[in-house]
Amino acid sequence: MSQAAGAVLLHESALHRMIGGRAIMAAQLRHLAELSKLPNATVRINPYRAGMAWGILHGQFVILEFGVDSKNRPVEPPVVYLEGGPSSDVLEEAFLADGLVGVRDSKRPDDRPLVFAAGDWDAFASALRDGEFG
Repeated sequence: MSQAAGAVLLHESALHRMIGGRAIMAAQLRHLAELSKLPNATVRINPYRAGMAWGILHGQFVILEFGVDSKNRPVEPPVVYLEGGPSSDVLEEAFLADGLVGVRDSKRPDDRPLVFAAGDWDAFASALRDGEFG
């Protein structure tokens, strides 16, 4: 049985903030180090010098990636899904020919939409409604 892949993104301050005492903090840091060695896991640290990313302040988020083409380039740029953020982020969908669905951010109407197979978009939308991402 294979394990699910996972990614962790922490701000550098989380590595220095003492929670629960020295022994607990040491155990948490060891756990992160061991997690980073797994072939299906990624641990990333957002350094102080990079500033604070809004997604880290918000809490949990999901990064959606859409695969790569034959030259190993991303087919589409990654998209971040934030549940219940402070803004009114709205995705618009359009049903296109050949069973495709176009999706775009309503605040960026001039951007090229992302295009999904209808079944893939339906599965993603169902997962959002069912709370599978948080």
